[in-house]
Amino acid sequence: MENCAVRSIWWLFLCLGLVTQALASDAEMRLVAAAAAGRSAEVRDLLVQGVDANTMNGTGRPILVIAGFNGNRRTALVLLAAGADVN
Repeated sequence: MENCAVRSIWWLFLCLGLVTQALASDAEMRLVAAAAAGRSAEVRDLLVQGVDANTMNGTGRPILVIAGFNGNRRTALVLLAAGADVN
């Protein structure tokens, strides 16, 4: 009986960890999309929520590069103010 309870708790922690990862990944993908589209207010809001300013897209490009390449000056400035790495 005790072994079953330990196993149940272990599965609960595992599932909670996976949910947390999925939520973090979703926020990062929203940040990538917002930066690419030039939605600087949304980028700022996601950064305030704790999403990393150095997030990279699926091909490994930093969102600061994507924002700059797409001509999204305001978005790039928001990312820089949040500590995005310029190198």
